[in-house]
Amino acid sequence: MLKNKYQRMTKEEKRNLKQEFYATSEGKATKFRFLRVLIIGILCIVYAVIMSIDTYLHGDSFMFYIYSSFTALAGIIFIFSIIIINGKALNRYALKKGK
Repeated sequence: MLKNKYQRMTKEEKRNLKQEFYATSEGKATKFRFLRVLIIGILCIVYAVIMSIDTYLHGDSFMFYIYSSFTALAGIIFIFSIIIINGKALNRYALKKGK
């Protein structure tokens, strides 16, 4: 089990650690992946909103509301997963750097 070193840091230490991590090649690749997942999550939410509005205007089946709800939920999960995975990556880097 990993220690929670990143979570115990002050705001200034976290900011410095993020700058150091994103300056490395692993950090740049991770940031690119996070940006891609963020864009996918936002597109899922936008698509779900557009689909809900279209379903409301055309009076389609109730299944389209359920489909758009699941699409929006997937987008929200994508966005929150970025936060969790980013914290874990920064924690791993902090532990590796501390040794």
